[in-house]
Amino acid sequence: MKPNKYPIFNPKTQSGIAIVTVLLIVVILAVNAGELLNQQASFTRVVQTEKDREQGSWILRSSLEWARTILFNESRNTPMTTLDGLWARPIVGMEIPLPGSSNKALVTGAIQDEQGKFNLLDLNHPEKAHLTRQQLGKLLEMLGMPVLLVSSLENKVHYARAAGFYWRSIQELLSGSSLQPWQQLLLCNHLTLLPASTPLNINTASAEVLSATVIGLDLAEAKELVGQRNQGQWFNSTGDFLNRIRKPASFPVRPLDITSHWFLVQGEVNLDHAHRQLQALLYRPQSGMPVVRWIKE
Repeated sequence: MKPNKYPIFNPKTQSGIAIVTVLLIVVILAVNAGELLNQQASFTRVVQTEKDREQGSWILRSSLEWARTILFNESRNTPMTTLDGLWARPIVGMEIPLPGSSNKALVTGAIQDEQGKFNLLDLNHPEKAHLTRQQLGKLLEMLGMPVLLVSSLENKVHYARAAGFYWRSIQELLSGSSLQPWQQLLLCNHLTLLPASTPLNINTASAEVLSATVIGLDLAEAKELVGQRNQGQWFNSTGDFLNRIRKPASFPVRPLDITSHWFLVQGEVNLDHAHRQLQALLYRPQSGMPVVRWIKE
């Protein structure tokens, strides 16, 4: 008897093949669906991140307008700029509700008086440069910084002037340096780069800056004066300040004052999908709202 050349139909075998085929189709559909869901989720995250970035920018711009208003109102109420003013109170982790959402933005910000700092612009002054260099060296020594840094800072300031551009902030000036982050922060709290030569505000300057600026004022006495000042004994004039110095002291090359016109505004906002920062230099004229001289986001 000849064998049958056609395979004998086996229902069980055919049924197994069908099940495997169905399972393969299900797996392929599941993979495709998962990929589509991942793409959709990724797109949703991108959209949400961009939305949060835009909201963060608007919040920071609104905070900048708040800072301008605070500085304007305080200039109308008092001729002095002191550290007990509303402008000097930092904002830390303030929650702001977001429209159409249960989430909140966390806002942190502060205003710094730039006229209470040592102005490196005087290194470019033809008559003040030599004494400014000496004062800067004294300041750096009191801060525990290398005195050789004087030459580096001076070269950068001179280079900027020769090249026709302007460093907007100490952070930019120090970018790319070998200084540690804490050293850069320390310098930012004591040094500034203002677009004009300005008086030093004796009501907001640190003891180190005062001692470096006023010839004959040692650091110990400067700290004593600052301690009394910060407890409410504000200087009502430059004469009042000089009269409180026990040892004879001479006027610095940089004039002294009890009010300020230049302020640095710094802020940051944290949302679910974005972190935004802002820095701006404000000039407060004798009358009128402060003007934004530059802004960096």
